[in-house]
Amino acid sequence: MSQQVTLTREQAMDKFKGLVRQYGLQWTAAVPREAYEQLRECNMVLTAKDRREALGYR
Repeated sequence: MSQQVTLTREQAMDKFKGLVRQYGLQWTAAVPREAYEQLRECNMVLTAKDRREALGYR
């Protein structure tokens, strides 16, 4: 049984920055499914404003 762990805002922002650093902003079919799952976890916590802030756009 897998347990759903909710990320904090800071953890989600760090994970989001890492995903963007690794795969860029324009994701393609070449990006692994696991990365999409991690992005989905981040998006459950982060707003659009949070994602912009994580990337340094204020």
